[in-house]
Amino acid sequence: MSCVTLMKTPRLFPIMVSFLGLSLVACTNHAPGLVGPPTSTPPPQASQGQSTSPPLNLGEGEFPVPAPSGTVQNPWARSAREVLLQPCGRCHRSDLPTASRGALAVFDLTRDPWYDKMSARQIAGLLARVRGNRDIPEWDKQVIESFVRCAQNKDCSTADN
Repeated sequence: MSCVTLMKTPRLFPIMVSFLGLSLVACTNHAPGLVGPPTSTPPPQASQGQSTSPPLNLGEGEFPVPAPSGTVQNPWARSAREVLLQPCGRCHRSDLPTASRGALAVFDLTRDPWYDKMSARQIAGLLARVRGNRDIPEWDKQVIESFVRCAQNKDCSTADN
């Protein structure tokens, strides 16, 4: 059955369009080489109050929810978010129709900071999931390991030890 024949079949066309749309939005394979380790800039000081997270392509006039005052920023947060967008964004982005309420209760990649609701157990679970994902390149796994080390142990160095 050709694509033209499928398009002419009224009942199959909406299903086909929905499937194509979901497959584009919900791709869970991480494209290698998109994210490398962060540059060697020093970590921001808590008093600066600057976000380390990248702007997302939200709708016009929409912005990530700001961090609560007094929240210390993790210098690995921006790079970690970039690593997680592809494999985790389907469920952990509140701006997508595929978002899961349970997943958003843990973290939402559209928030700034995206990790502010995570417990130590959830952060450790994030690391375990990333380590177990063969589609995530090793250097991206190292970014998540650095993010977790900073979040759990307050070791936020950006230099390789």
